[in-house]
Amino acid sequence: MSEAFTPRTTGLYFNNSRAPFDKLGGSVVVEVIFSIPGMGRLLYESVVNNDVPALQPGIMSLVGLAVLITTLTDQLYACINRPISAPGR
Repeated sequence: MSEAFTPRTTGLYFNNSRAPFDKLGGSVVVEVIFSIPGMGRLLYESVVNNDVPALQPGIMSLVGLAVLITTLTDQLYACINRPISAPGR
């Protein structure tokens, strides 16, 4: 059964590792067009105004979310496929 889950786990990683950045792109467009305050608009205005101290936490949170998704996917992959998690055997 684990052989069936391995390709799904890999697909889960490739679909969700870019998700924070894809969602941010859509939120920037919606928030700027409709003047809605949010993280996308904050990051957009930080780039336009060259406001680095406001830009750094936003970018770091997106990168942290991408790292979290990657780590969770790797842990799930190791749970499903036991030979990956036991390198010394």
